[in-house]
Amino acid sequence: MQNDQAGNTNIVSTASRVLTQTEQRYTTCELELLAIVFALHRFRRYIYGHKVILNTDNKALTFLQKCVVTSNRVARWVMEIEQYDVEIRHIRGVDNGLADLFSRNPAQLSATEISKLKNPDQNMVQSIQLGIDDSVKRELKKLATLQDTDPRIQSIKESLQSHSTGGTKHILNNGVLYCKGDREGLIWKAMLPECLERKVMRFVHTSLGHLGNDKCYAEIHHVFHLKNFARKLRKFIATCDVCQRTKHLNRAYNVEENHHLPKRPGELCAVDIYGSLPTSRGNVRYIFVCYDVFSKYVKLYPLKSATTKACLNKLQNHYFVNVVKPRMILSDNGSQFRSPLWQTKLEENDVTTRFSPIRHPQSNPSERVMRELSKFFRIYCHNNHKRWAELIPHIEEWLNKTVASSTGYSPVELMFGDKRPGIFEKLLPQLKENMAGTEALEAKLERAFARIRRKAAERDRRGKKGNTNWNPCVNDRVLVRSQNQSDAVNGVIDKFMHLYAGPYTTNRILPHSTYELVDDQGKLRGEFNKKQLRPYKTEGC
Repeated sequence: MQNDQAGNTNIVSTASRVLTQTEQRYTTCELELLAIVFALHRFRRYIYGHKVILNTDNKALTFLQKCVVTSNRVARWVMEIEQYDVEIRHIRGVDNGLADLFSRNPAQLSATEISKLKNPDQNMVQSIQLGIDDSVKRELKKLATLQDTDPRIQSIKESLQSHSTGGTKHILNNGVLYCKGDREGLIWKAMLPECLERKVMRFVHTSLGHLGNDKCYAEIHHVFHLKNFARKLRKFIATCDVCQRTKHLNRAYNVEENHHLPKRPGELCAVDIYGSLPTSRGNVRYIFVCYDVFSKYVKLYPLKSATTKACLNKLQNHYFVNVVKPRMILSDNGSQFRSPLWQTKLEENDVTTRFSPIRHPQSNPSERVMRELSKFFRIYCHNNHKRWAELIPHIEEWLNKTVASSTGYSPVELMFGDKRPGIFEKLLPQLKENMAGTEALEAKLERAFARIRRKAAERDRRGKKGNTNWNPCVNDRVLVRSQNQSDAVNGVIDKFMHLYAGPYTTNRILPHSTYELVDDQGKLRGEFNKKQLRPYKTEGC
């Protein structure tokens, strides 16, 4: 409620809800406090940052700030109330008729007063400032005078006045010049002088909620005639400050991709943090990823906390000692890596720091490793999300002992000069002729660098791949994109869940690229757009 200048109380808004079975067992004081918390949340947009006087007929609520609270539930509510500037005042029950109206019929009020409370004459709500300039309304009343300031319109007026018979395309009405602006020549439109063009365009654009070119054009073109109007309107809306800040781009710009091309292992190391994750063995919740950009060698360090000190400890005491001390470390703009301690400690170790652009993770090569981690965890940890730490050694082996397509060698070959490992190494006998022809490390590095440059040039020439045409038919097997949700209480994270569910069978093809799917038992699963589907392939297809 809010009082107007005359002192009358007006209802701004009302709200209520049904109590749950648990809430029905609350004490009277707890129910009164629950109502306060609910009201503060419901009317937050009106009262946050303003002084609020809360009238209640429950005297106990006035002692909330003075007594010791022993209930955890009440303590949480009190902390939520402290976010607002609330003054709790006690009033007599007979004076609390407005609140009691929703739970009982206030006998002290007449039928007329009750009806007025239920249907108030006015709602006092602060109006939204739409930024509309109403000065154009006053200027349009002087349209005939303003038309005389435009040389083009003035010359047409003089021509009409010199010919008493008038023209077929222009007419004068009360000093205002009109012309036939439509193709059929049925509608006369006022000619808008140049001095009013931008004002009218701004007035219409703001009055219509900053809508686009077509709607604003239709609104103005229906009444006024302007020369080169469409081009002027497009330019005006394109330069609107509000639209540029709030509307999405309807076109994409070509971005030149500069590839990272280090020549040797240790020249550039990309780092990142993967997590937070469900707490795993050793109370770890994060993974510190170190990725050598040239050799593609990956080292994963589980962490209890993603702090600067924890990351520096893994770098200085493990990665620099057991792998390589890089010349440069590339990271994103996380608080761990922007910390002065991070840059100071790395400078002491003669390591240069570099940062990827803000909110552009694609610039950090370690993001490829992050996607691989998610894939492995979805495959092996989707049943138990808390066992991800046990998979770390296996992931390192899979990534480091297999051949990278960009270099043609496995990461351990280029990083340590080891012999190429393989899963068949212990299953088949080794020929002495193959062992004698082992390639030197320097030769491997040179060939790997040449291959990296060649692959980067191929990607530039190839560009981005286009969309693939795929139209499911009836009885085709498909997978459906899952809508996964994390659950911190049960230690479940959406990163570890399968991306697609199914397979299902297409039962019907509906309009607008929509498909009706059924499961193997014939039960209807719903209607899905093609963007949510992918084909399910089996052997022999």
